[in-house]
Amino acid sequence: MSPHSKVNALQLLGVGVALLGLAFHAAGIVMRCMIGGRPPVTNMYESIIWVSFAVSFFGMIFFTRYRAPVYLLAALPVTLVALLLVHQMPIAMPSSIEPLVPVLRDNFWLTVHVLTITLSYAAFALAMGFGHILLWRYARNPAAARADAPMHFWLYRVLQLGVLLLAAGTILGGVWANYSWGRFWGGTRRKPGR
Repeated sequence: MSPHSKVNALQLLGVGVALLGLAFHAAGIVMRCMIGGRPPVTNMYESIIWVSFAVSFFGMIFFTRYRAPVYLLAALPVTLVALLLVHQMPIAMPSSIEPLVPVLRDNFWLTVHVLTITLSYAAFALAMGFGHILLWRYARNPAAARADAPMHFWLYRVLQLGVLLLAAGTILGGVWANYSWGRFWGGTRRKPGR
């Protein structure tokens, strides 16, 4: 077996393991939704689980589109660190499924606002992975790193996506607040003349 075919076999095995992990991750999120009767984004544990899934999913989309393993190499370590963090901190981030507090019981706004915000975090986390890969390349061979136009382009695009999703999520949060509390943001309303 030639060294090139060994690399291809290892890459194929790695992509298969990543797909299997993504499928298990998705199944866990779906089961949590079915058990809780709501999207799994109401506490830090659930948010990190969702963001780590989205990072892997975005990385898989880039890999599928461009057939470059560097996109998975950027996404999967970020996902691994997030999952290890959430696993190692059960007191700070309990994994139990609790009933929702009354203000969060509107599943439409909860889903739209929080998923949009957390998808922006996933885009930023993937950009962090891309940035670390580019920094590594710049440290090893600056000329080759400067020549990697697709990686620079997609780093910029992923950052743009993150900003767009964050802005949309913030606006949706204000709309949800107005729907729930009768005002967009801020403290108590002042009476006229005071």
